[in-house]
Amino acid sequence: MAYNTNNPVGSTDPRDLYDNAGNLDKLVNGADPFYADRLGKLRESWAGMQNTFDTSQAGRESAFTLSQADKENRFQAFLVSSGYVSKGDYAANVVLAERNEYVAVNAATTGTSPGLYRPNASATLPLTLTGTWATDSANLVLLGDDVLRQDLADDTVPALGAGMVGRSSQVVGSIAGLRLLDKTAASAHAFVSGYYAHGDGGGGAYYLDSADTTSTDNGGTTIVAADGARWKLATTTALTPLQFGAVADGVTNDRAAITAMLSTVAGGQRNFDFLGLTYFLGIINVPDGAIFQFTQIHGLRLLGMPKMLVTNQMVGDLAYQSVFEFVDCSDLEVECDAEGDAFNPVSPNSNGVVAVQLRNDLVSAKGVRVKAKVTKGLAAFQTGNTWTARTPDRPIYSDIDFDLSAEDAEYGTRLINCGFNVTGRIRTKLVARSYFPVGVHNHVVVIDSEQQRNFMDVLIKAYEDSVSNIDVTLNQRSSTNAEWPVCIEHQNDGELTSIRGVSVHLNMTGRTTPKAGTTEIFCVGRALTLAGAARTSTNCVTDNISLTLNGIQEITSTATLALPTKANVSSRIECNFNGVLGLGSAGYTIVQGDGLRGSTQGAPNTNPVRIKLGSIYPAGGYFLATLHGNKNVSDTDCTNALTRIDLVRVAMDTAGAGVAQNTIISSDSRGTGFDFAYSLAGGVLSVTSTVTDATAIMAVTLTPLGGRFL
Repeated sequence: MAYNTNNPVGSTDPRDLYDNAGNLDKLVNGADPFYADRLGKLRESWAGMQNTFDTSQAGRESAFTLSQADKENRFQAFLVSSGYVSKGDYAANVVLAERNEYVAVNAATTGTSPGLYRPNASATLPLTLTGTWATDSANLVLLGDDVLRQDLADDTVPALGAGMVGRSSQVVGSIAGLRLLDKTAASAHAFVSGYYAHGDGGGGAYYLDSADTTSTDNGGTTIVAADGARWKLATTTALTPLQFGAVADGVTNDRAAITAMLSTVAGGQRNFDFLGLTYFLGIINVPDGAIFQFTQIHGLRLLGMPKMLVTNQMVGDLAYQSVFEFVDCSDLEVECDAEGDAFNPVSPNSNGVVAVQLRNDLVSAKGVRVKAKVTKGLAAFQTGNTWTARTPDRPIYSDIDFDLSAEDAEYGTRLINCGFNVTGRIRTKLVARSYFPVGVHNHVVVIDSEQQRNFMDVLIKAYEDSVSNIDVTLNQRSSTNAEWPVCIEHQNDGELTSIRGVSVHLNMTGRTTPKAGTTEIFCVGRALTLAGAARTSTNCVTDNISLTLNGIQEITSTATLALPTKANVSSRIECNFNGVLGLGSAGYTIVQGDGLRGSTQGAPNTNPVRIKLGSIYPAGGYFLATLHGNKNVSDTDCTNALTRIDLVRVAMDTAGAGVAQNTIISSDSRGTGFDFAYSLAGGVLSVTSTVTDATAIMAVTLTPLGGRFL
């Protein structure tokens, strides 16, 4: 046992020597790592020190091993980043000793993606290749950025290729390809190089609208992909039918594609470009219908002069279906070339397509520019309101400018109670009526007509509404089996209409075989019932009509001007030509050169010659009057006739009332019973006689000499 004296170090006490001997034995031979010395302090034994050394040595060995592995990895990475060493083509027994060594893999021999392959991170080096790709591929990886290059080059997987690059544009060759794009791809942009195939004119730049989950696919500006993504056409300045799937080959029916394109007006789209291409629209068979109709859409631009082909299955005289119809639409620009496959040229049994039509239902509209053409159809351009009388609050179209062409058609243009303040040019060939305005005002139109047929080239008509201020220049190069080149007429039962202020300039050549009863050049004042029956007299007003004729050919008709209906209201017609008027002036005042002419036939005591003087200021003026009367129009010897020259002084107030005094200058009387008398009322100078014979004729010509005339 130990004494444990606790004597300090340096003790010579035998007991302490005894205790030290025991502790030495524990130090040298003891198995415990620690023991207590004679003073009670723990000391490490040799066994403890050996254990501590062994543990430390193991730690140092582990750290060294890890350090060496890290150095190896960093060295291999250094080799990879420093450059690659080619070991040739992929084959059996090729040895890859380092990770920067690679082989070239051929897709034809391996069936995999071609490229340069090196050992991957898990491969044990050196790696000896077997030549069997299924075995070796587990230890190989594409060299460097070849994986990225391969993925970027992929044009089949939607998420790869340009879809991996954030601000890039994925390129696909069709709208079908656009529908397959992945909305989770990095790129939210796509360029479609064609609608059906590359280069067919469709497609465009699209962007992914990730916030939109409800829009309907319209086949053009909004495409719904297979994964529900909404791709939106980026540029919509002017849409084209090709962007909605139109083929524009003149054979494929493009009506649905164009309908889809034009439906975007509901979202505010206003500009469309038809690119001057040809589109087939299928069958037309809806009388008074429209293929494409717009209602109260303003600011539309339908440009690019499309050729619209249709198959005509219309039934009925003058039946039509329009390509474009605009109802109550302002600020328009529209171009259209419409062509039918068949046309009956026998007017008025024709029918067919109309290129452009305007109509008012609820509001007036203004500002229209039309460029239109029709071939084998009814009309290039028309306004389509009803024939009934216009009430003061009824809407109208105004401020129209047109450039029209028509060939093998019924009309160049037909303007029915709608179309005020109009300017335009019309070119026609093989057309029945180039210009047919009804109940309109303020037109200036130039017409170039060739091979006109069947009807009147210019027909100015008042049905239930009046007409005023029409200026027409007609250049008619040829006409066969047609009626008067120009006709101005009324057709109604109420006899309340007026046609005032019409000026016609006719340059004519090549007119042959006119229809019987219409051999004259101009027909003015004709009056018909609504049923089409001719009237012998009318209370409708046809006034201030100016006719100019430049006939390159010799005028061979019996009369230049036809006045088929007697006017009960005195009106003026200014004739700037030397043609024959025919028998009687039918109640009109004919202004020819400096003279004002009028004539009447039958009972001049109740059927006076009436000459409208126009505006003569109060204090009036002087006329030289040449008067001729014959009791029997068939008596060419003038057995009972009177020819007289008078000096006539006229004084009128602003209401047109006043006096007419005459002085006889010369008189040549044959037989008995003819005399003349003057009266003035309403600005009309009337010349009567006491003769009552139904066969009598009387003619008066006034030549202004001086005074205050306007």
